[in-house]
This record gives sequence, structure tokens and C-alpha cells, in this order.
Amino acid sequence: MKRFLIALLVVTAPLLAGTAQAQVPSDEATPAAATPTTAPLEPMPLPYASLGPTVIRGVQEKNNSGEVGTVALTPAGLNKTHVVIDLRSFPGHAQPAHIHRGKACDSVDPKPAFLLHDVVSTNGHLGRSDTTVNYPMDRLLSGNYVVDVHARGSDSTHDVACGELYLR
Repeated sequence: MKRFLIALLVVTAPLLAGTAQAQVPSDEATPAAATPTTAPLEPMPLPYASLGPTVIRGVQEKNNSGEVGTVALTPAGLNKTHVVIDLRSFPGHAQPAHIHRGKACDSVDPKPAFLLHDVVSTNGHLGRSDTTVNYPMDRLLSGNYVVDVHARGSDSTHDVACGELYLR
């Protein structure tokens, strides 16, 4: 047991002292002038890294708008998610976009949980919103949120497109 503790101390002492590599004793003599190599420790992987790559969900038209497309969610840092909405048949004027609480597009909490940048024209009848929100991607994909695009103007309850956020 005593040998095990000494070996453990020899292996872990350099790590505790801030070196990146443990010096394992060998049977060969080490020159007196030799010094341990120190290198910066590699950063630990962030918790969101296990979520994988971008997740894409469909966005359906609402109220006969003709606007359809996708919403893409990508981890953007610790507890952050990059949200990109792409719409086709876009009318060309800015439209507000939000993430709302709700399990389906027909049962949405009217108060937005997260504000997104407006969907704006990118080329003809294509529109895009590109926003990073301070909320983890796995929670957005919990099945309790939807992305919603509203008609421009004072009637923010008139939805033109909606996409349900969930993992398969």
C-alpha cells in the first residue's frame, strides 16, 4: 500500500504543481540539470459540445401566408444558442420573430420567451433572421418552445410562420 501511495504521489505531484505531463520515474538515471517540461493545460470541453452539430427543424406557414422554411439551432457557447430562421416566399419587409413557450404552433404563450432579430429580405423572396440567444440548445429543443414569425405592424398576434423546436 505504501508503494502505491508513493507512486501515486510521484505521478500526480507534477499535475498538482501545474505541469501538463506527469514525470514517471524510470530505471535510468536522470541528469541533475533536467527540468520538467511545462505546457499549458488544454481547455476542458464545454458541456454543450455533446449536443452535436446544428439541428434543423421545419417552419410552416400560418394564416395562408405562403411563408415556409427552416430554423437552425447551433450551440454557440456555454448556455448560448445560435438561431437562424430562413423563409421562402418572403414579402420583402421586416417581420418580427420570437421564441415562445408552447408545445405546438397552435398553442403558444403569447408572451415571447426570447426576442429574435427581425426576419429581413436577403435576396428577392428570401428572408433571414440570425440571432444568438442566452439559453442552452438542449433546453430550447425540449419540446416546450416554438419559433414564431409575426406579420409586421401593430398586429403581433397575426402569425405568418411557425416552427416547433424538439429533439427527435
